[in-house]
Amino acid sequence: MRKLFTCMYVLYLFSGQSIALEYEIDSEIEIQPKTLIQLSKNPTWIKLVHYDKNSTNKSNYLSTIHSLDFFNSKNGNNDPYNELISTIKAFQIPIENFTDPNLHALCKFPARAMWLQEYFPIIRKNRNKIICSDYNKWTLNNSTESISLIYVTGYLGNPASFYGHVLLKMNSNKISNRTALEDISINYGALIPDNEDPVSYIIKGVFGGYDAAFSHVDYYYHDHNYGEVELRDIWEYKLNLTKKETEFIVAHEWEILGKKYTYYFLKQNCAYRMGELLELIDGVSAIPDNNMYTFPQSLVKTIASAHHNGRNLVEKVIYHPSRQSRFYQKIQSLSKAEKLILTQIISNTEILHNDVFTQRNLISKQKIIDTMIDYYQYLIKRNEEENNTQLKLKYKSVLTERFKLPVGQPKISTKDKTSPAQGRDPSYASISYLNNRALGNLINLKLRPAYYDQLDSSAGHVKHSSLSMFELNIKFSQNDFYLNSLDLFSVKSINNNATGLPGDSGFAWNLKAGIEQTNSTTTNKLVFKLHGDMGESLRLNKNILLIGYLGGGLQNKKNGYGNSYANVSATTLIDISPKLNLLFDYKYQYFINGQTKNRKIIRFEGRYQLSKEWDARIHYLNDGNFESGVSIGYYW
Repeated sequence: MRKLFTCMYVLYLFSGQSIALEYEIDSEIEIQPKTLIQLSKNPTWIKLVHYDKNSTNKSNYLSTIHSLDFFNSKNGNNDPYNELISTIKAFQIPIENFTDPNLHALCKFPARAMWLQEYFPIIRKNRNKIICSDYNKWTLNNSTESISLIYVTGYLGNPASFYGHVLLKMNSNKISNRTALEDISINYGALIPDNEDPVSYIIKGVFGGYDAAFSHVDYYYHDHNYGEVELRDIWEYKLNLTKKETEFIVAHEWEILGKKYTYYFLKQNCAYRMGELLELIDGVSAIPDNNMYTFPQSLVKTIASAHHNGRNLVEKVIYHPSRQSRFYQKIQSLSKAEKLILTQIISNTEILHNDVFTQRNLISKQKIIDTMIDYYQYLIKRNEEENNTQLKLKYKSVLTERFKLPVGQPKISTKDKTSPAQGRDPSYASISYLNNRALGNLINLKLRPAYYDQLDSSAGHVKHSSLSMFELNIKFSQNDFYLNSLDLFSVKSINNNATGLPGDSGFAWNLKAGIEQTNSTTTNKLVFKLHGDMGESLRLNKNILLIGYLGGGLQNKKNGYGNSYANVSATTLIDISPKLNLLFDYKYQYFINGQTKNRKIIRFEGRYQLSKEWDARIHYLNDGNFESGVSIGYYW
C-alpha cells in the first residue's frame, strides 16, 4: 500500500492572495493543480453557479439565480473568483461545528464538492466523513441509475402550455421496490399568483415579470396531471449517461431546488433550464442554437440528434399515450359492427345481456368492453367538476361485465406515433407571387417565428389546430411595399378526433389579436383587431373534418367598417395524403355600427410538403376583391 502523509499545499494567486488546504496525498503522484483564477474561469464552474456574461460587472459575469443562499460569498452572484474561494473555505469548516450536518456546505452543494474534489483531495476526505441525511433521503441513497427527459405535448387550454413542456425524471434502480411513477421528477416553471389573468400572464411571461424556480415531486403527479387530466401525450427520452455523469446532474439538481430565477416565456423557460442541466456534462450540447426563443420540442430534437461518449445521447424513446389517446386508439381498432354495438350499449346498458353482445366471440367482447371502460374513465376525468353519478354507475356496470370475462387484453393494432424529435423545425418563412384584381401583381413575404398552422401541424402538435405568434406579412408592389398584417398571437384549438359519442364533442375555439389591412384592396388602412370564436367540429371520415364557428370581434373603426362585428364561419379540412392538405374557409361578418353592414370572405389554401424543410402552397381569397397566388416556404 502506498504511503500516505499529511502536508500543506498552498496555491499562490496572481493577486498575491493564498489559501491553505490541509489534506492527505499520495507521495508517488505528482500534483500540478491549476490556479484558483483558472478554476474560477472553468466552464464547469461557470455553469455550476449559473453565470451569464454581463458587461456591467467588473468580472463580466452575473448569476441568473438571485437567491442569496445559493452563494457562499457576499458578492458571489457577480464574482466567480470570490465565490470559488468562499466555497472551498466553506467545505473546510469542521463538521463538528454544525449540530445539523445538513447545513454544512458539503451537504448544500454536493455537485460543487464533486467537481472540486478532483483538484483538492481534502474536499474528498471531508465528503467521506460527513453524512448528509436529507440529501441521501432525497436521492434514495444515490439510487438513480439513469435520467430521462420528459416531453409533454402542447396544450391549447393554457397559454403556459401552448408549446409543450419538458422536465427531468430520475430513474431509480428499483432496489427499494418503488415503481417508475414514484421516481423523482424535476420541474421548472414560473411562480404565478393565484387567479392571474391570461393577458397579464402573457405580458409578464414575455418580459420577465415573474420569478421562477425548480421544484421536485414524485413523477406520478405529472403523469396524472398531464396524461389523465389535461389529456396530453407524454414522450420519454432515456439518456445515455455514465453513472458518474448521472450523479453529477442529480447533485446539482439538489443545489438549485427552490432557488429563484427570472422567468422568460420565450427564451429562458423550462426547455432552456433543462438544457442547462444537461450541459453540465462535458461534451453535451442540448440548448437549441437560437437567440430569440427556446421551444421544448426544439430541445427534444437537439438531444435526439446528439452524440456523447461515442454513442447516441438518447438511449431509448418511450411513448406514454394520454387517456384520451388510449381511448381513441381502442375505438379506432373496432370494426363497424363493434362500433355499432358499443353505441347501442352506451344508450342502453341492458344490451350487455342481449344476444347482440353475448353472441360475439371472446376477443370481440373484450375489445368492446375495454373500449367502454376507457370511454367512461375518459368522460369522468374530462367532466370531473360536474355531477358524474350516472357516468360512474354506467362505468361500474361495464366493469362488472368485464370481470365476467377471462383475464387478458386483445391485441390492438395501432399506427406508430411519430416522435416529436422527428418533427419539423418551428419557424417558417415563405415568399408568394400573388395576383390582386385591385392592386395588380404582388410579392408577399411571410415570417412566422412560431409555430404551426392548420395545414402543417407536425409530430408533437395538435393536428388541424394552429398556434402562431408574431406572424408578419409584408406585400411588395411594383413601386411600393406595405405591412399587410402582424399577428401578436393566433390560436385555433380543435378536437379533431371526436368520436361523436355522447360527451366526446368536437369543441373548437379561436382567438386572435393583431393588426391588419381592412381588406385586400387597401395598403394604408391598418386596424387593430381582437377576434374570437367558439364552435364544434365534425369528422365525416378519417380524411375530412368540418368546423363551424360563432363569434365576433372588436377593431378600431376605419374605411367604412364598424368597431365591432358578429361572425359566422365554416371551415373544411381535407387530408388527401400525408403530404397534401386542403383548407376551405367561409366567413360572414355583420358590422354593428359601420357604413359597410356586412361582408363575405371566402378563402382556399392548399399545401404540399416537398420535404421536412420545404413546402409549396396555392392561395385564393375573395373578400369582394379577388386575390390568388402560389408560394414556397422554408422551415428552420
